[in-house]
Formats: sequence, structure tokens, C-alpha cells
Amino acid sequence: MFINFWILLGISIFGIRTLYNLMQSESFKTSRNPIIVSGIFAFSLTAFFSYAYWVFNFASDWMPITALLVLPAYLTTLELYRRVYSKDPGYYSYTAEDTIAFALEANQDPSPPSLCESCLGIRTLRTKHCSKCERCVEGEQHHCTVLNCCIAKNNHGTFIAFLVSSVFTTLLWLLLTIPYIRSLVPEATTIQWINVYATFRLFFDLNGTLSILTMVAFVALGYASFMLAFHIRLIALNLTAYESAHWARYNYLKNEKGDFCNPYDKGIPQNFQEFFSHWMGSSRAEAAKSV
Repeated sequence: MFINFWILLGISIFGIRTLYNLMQSESFKTSRNPIIVSGIFAFSLTAFFSYAYWVFNFASDWMPITALLVLPAYLTTLELYRRVYSKDPGYYSYTAEDTIAFALEANQDPSPPSLCESCLGIRTLRTKHCSKCERCVEGEQHHCTVLNCCIAKNNHGTFIAFLVSSVFTTLLWLLLTIPYIRSLVPEATTIQWINVYATFRLFFDLNGTLSILTMVAFVALGYASFMLAFHIRLIALNLTAYESAHWARYNYLKNEKGDFCNPYDKGIPQNFQEFFSHWMGSSRAEAAKSV
């Protein structure tokens, strides 16, 4: 119980600090739906409070190192979450000259692909306008509904690290929590694993909070794993999520016959090298979101 106290205290201090930083960010203040971010944060905090209160002592008896590893894994995920959310994803700034050039080019061609009619400026090929952020974003991947921010040039690498950490932490949490709930079942009771509903009702009667959190954790693990695999594929092909889904809209991704042709694809090894060199270089610099 003494160790549990310090775990709960550490989670509380770090969690309150992270929540405060999120609420002070311009993205949170101007967000149309900040409740999503708050809800995910509340779920993760509840999950690890529950782990420290119920599961930790049980897990420490048979996997002491793994039981302690959950806390730094969780804090790492929380910190990466904060970094993805608070970092400038790559907002494209337009100058007065851009607006004048926009007006001149718009007179010649009302709808060329390089113009952003919302921001009144000429943008680069891989810069897309995000309707939710109401700004153009350089190297835009997609606007993440879960994190409630854009994933783009400057925070894509941190987002990948966040997904890896989320998958690892959730797996670790499930690995230790499920045996604990199983240990609560009386020896004379037979668990019907095939009957998911009956199993859930049995576990819910024993510990309702952990049962619900476990069910949500499975959903979160599936979603995070899918997103991780999807973005690894994008990195391997040197594509953005928008380009992958809507390549037919962009002339620079089509050959003379109108078939898909990616001029940015340099081969899988080179694509990964380019991604990591950018992430470990300029994209790691912290930048406050401007409005």
C-alpha cells in the first residue's frame, strides 16, 4: 500500500500538470469539441488509478518488474500525447504578397490547385486546408478527431511515437489486469470464454470498474494498432493520408494516362530514412500553436 500511495501521487501530479497544459493551449481554448480530448484523458487517468489501487499488488507478486513498468509507460504516453497536441503541426503562414499573387492568379484561372480560397493565398503542393482548424497545414496527414488536432509535417513523427507507446502501454495494462480479474473468480465457477456476454457479466459482478475499463481498452488497442499500421504504410509509400484516400483529385499524383503515380516515392528504405531524418531533426523542435 505504501508503494501504491506514491504511484497514485505521481500519476496525480503528472496528470494534473498535463491537463493544465492542455487547457492552457490555444488549440484547446478555440476547439469546437474539447470534450473528446478531456474524455480520453479522463479514461486513461481512471484506468491507471484503478491499476494502482487494485492490480499493482497482485501483479507485483508474480511480475514485479513488469508491474512497475506500467507507470513510466503510462507517463511516456501521456507526455507524447501532450507534445502531439501542443506542437504546431505545420501551419502555413501567408503574407500580403501571397494574397496579391492569389488575386492575380485567380483572375487568370478561377480554380487552380495551388490556390486556397479560404486563406487567400498560394500554397505548395502538399499543403492542404483543414476545415476544422480553418488554416492551411503543410504536409497535412489528417485532422485527428480523437486528439482533436492536425497531424502533419511537424508532429507526424511524435504522433507515430505516441501510437507505439499507446499500443505498448495498453497491452501491458491488459496483460496484468485480466489475470487479476480472473483471480477474483471463485474456483468452483467455470468461465465460458466463448460466451463473451456471460464472461463480461461475471467479471462485471466481481469488479465493474475494471471490467468496463478492460472492454474500452480492447477497443482502444484495436484502434491504435490500426492507425499505427496505416501510418507505417503511408511512411513506406511516402504518402499523406489525404493523398492516399483522394489521389485522383491531385494532378501531381497521376501520370499521363490518369493512373496513380507518386513522384515522392523513393523506395521503402529511402522513404523511412527521409521520415526519420526529418523527425529527428527540425520537426522535434517545440513550437507553440499560433492563431
